[in-house]
Amino acid sequence: MKQLFGCEANQLAPAVELLQRFWEDEGLAADAGFMFEVCLEELFFNVVRYNTKASQISVELGIVDALVTLIIEDDGFSFDPFSRDAVNIDASVEDREIGGLGIHLVTEMMETCGHVYREGKNISTVSLTLG
Repeated sequence: MKQLFGCEANQLAPAVELLQRFWEDEGLAADAGFMFEVCLEELFFNVVRYNTKASQISVELGIVDALVTLIIEDDGFSFDPFSRDAVNIDASVEDREIGGLGIHLVTEMMETCGHVYREGKNISTVSLTLG
């Protein structure tokens, strides 16, 4: 299931609806759906907030056997959200750098996280085996 959205914050709700429709159509467990929703929100908003060149965001969901994959693609400048240094979650709030916690959550919840920049497109992929 794939759909194209504008690169605007108000497009997140329709993107989440796409994910929920996919989850319902596939009859998947709600708890894993919540994890994918968090990942979708984080990756989608990273593009909206930080990639000023992006004009559209594609959201694609798929399942093969029990492996669910979420692909976020945009047409902005090259930016790998997974390349940032790991967040020091043991540091106090006062000592912790701003940013990065959302991507940290994504990498902790998913089995695999990856990014490529190909033919003028950022392609971020996360996946998790269910069951």
